[in-house]
Amino acid sequence: MTKIVTFLLATLFAITSFGQTFEGKIVYTNSYKSKMPNVTDEQFTTMMGSSQEYFIKNGDYKSV
Repeated sequence: MTKIVTFLLATLFAITSFGQTFEGKIVYTNSYKSKMPNVTDEQFTTMMGSSQEYFIKNGDYKSV
């Protein structure tokens, strides 16, 4: 009986606890090293972009 009560209390606690939230901007700066002799590092950077931005708000995100 005590195992059931302990399990129910632990489940109730896990359901009602809140996680951490984050709102803001995350910026990744990327660099590329070409393994192809006919494509330079700068060409890869131009094609793929040198940075990636994420905006996070209310559990949603937007990638730019």
